[in-house]
Amino acid sequence: MKVLVTVKPVMGFSAQVRVQADGSGVDLANVKMSMNPLDGIAVEEAIRLKGKGVATGVIIVSTASGRRRKRCTRRWRWVLTARS
Repeated sequence: MKVLVTVKPVMGFSAQVRVQADGSGVDLANVKMSMNPLDGIAVEEAIRLKGKGVATGVIIVSTASGRRRKRCTRRWRWVLTARS
């Protein structure tokens, strides 16, 4: 059995939310994004299941694109490849 974990980026806790000038949304230009802490817990549990032999693999799916996706998954990439 493989475990699928979804990961989404969220604004850092110290980020100041700014509305775009035209009022159409939130300005994310200079905001640091990081992995949702609850998603991090889910990844840790999936890795534990793999370590116990309950799961054969862990798949991480992210809604982020490009640089933000790398930032969200970089923390876990070495763990998953080391335990493959």
